[in-house]
Amino acid sequence: MRCNKYPTIEIADALHISDEDVELVDKANQEYVAKLEMIRLGRLSLSDFS
Repeated sequence: MRCNKYPTIEIADALHISDEDVELVDKANQEYVAKLEMIRLGRLSLSDFS
């Protein structure tokens, strides 16, 4: 889920990459943000990551 107002296609056009690549990057970022939130809440620690 995108957190900003820009559609994937506009980002892809601006960066000259495919919209699929933008979606992959966005998904990876969401996963990292979720992990950081779990660390913040004390449900994970940095030692949980290899």
